[in-house]
Amino acid sequence: MYIRDGPLKKDYPPALWTSADINRPAMQLTGFYNYFDPKRLQIMGRVESPYLDTLSSEERRAAFERFMQYDIAGLVICHSVPAFPECIEMAEKYDRNVFITHEDTSEFQADVITSLRKHLAPRLTTHGVLVEVYGEGLLLIGDSGIGKSETALELIKRGHRLIADDAVEVKRISRDNARTPMQWDDSANAGFTTGTPWIKVNSNYPKVNAKQEVSDPDSVFSYYKKLIRLRHENEIIVYGDYELLAPEDEALFIYTRMLGTQRLMVLCNFTEKEVAIPQEVTEQIPADAKLLIGNYSKQKEEMLQAYEARVYAYHL
Repeated sequence: MYIRDGPLKKDYPPALWTSADINRPAMQLTGFYNYFDPKRLQIMGRVESPYLDTLSSEERRAAFERFMQYDIAGLVICHSVPAFPECIEMAEKYDRNVFITHEDTSEFQADVITSLRKHLAPRLTTHGVLVEVYGEGLLLIGDSGIGKSETALELIKRGHRLIADDAVEVKRISRDNARTPMQWDDSANAGFTTGTPWIKVNSNYPKVNAKQEVSDPDSVFSYYKKLIRLRHENEIIVYGDYELLAPEDEALFIYTRMLGTQRLMVLCNFTEKEVAIPQEVTEQIPADAKLLIGNYSKQKEEMLQAYEARVYAYHL
């Protein structure tokens, strides 16, 4: 047991944690143990402590003795709340691990759940090649000699990243690491809840939220509204014939749509560097071509800036 800044500091054998879930023992400290899972990490905060303050010393001792009789994985007390003497007494009696942290209860819960689910995730090792393509994991599997490594090398040549070769360890991790409470506005908890969210809200919510996106004419939300409107208003986007230009250029994706005398020229740069627009492409764009949409406020005539996209409309 280890009590930070407390009178008792002893080391007991490490506790084995087999569950990635946690428990707030408020109900158990009142005497209700139905459905109680002692294998979970127990976390106390400002909810449990005020209740325990209302009890007499003998009542607290009895509550903690009932609690510590279970083979709990460990007890963490948040907000640097001092451990009750009765808690220390019973933890020592039953050899239970107790820790104190200065962290906020909600933040500690979110961090420890993410960590436990990562470390306790089921895993397997498989034969294959794992590469990252545009931020997504791509696992190449199959019999030896079919070209997995060669395919991966071609992807690496095109700027993608090798993660693992030959023996790939795959973990089944909770999706919590990819989740966050929806950031609706800049109010408390980003407007997601008036209670305590299960996963902590990203600290950028005062500036990054749905309300801000809707009101900002240059936001991603507004940009997609423009794209959707263009698709509804221009049949050429749906029905126009497609022709790929500069197919040998690995940095650029350029194509035209053709419907009658109407033309659309779409230019996209998929790299983080400026790339020159091929001359044979610029020669096809007339001087009176209209810029329908673009993700830069200022364009460079013969260059596409990092991750820039433009759509020109014109008639033949």
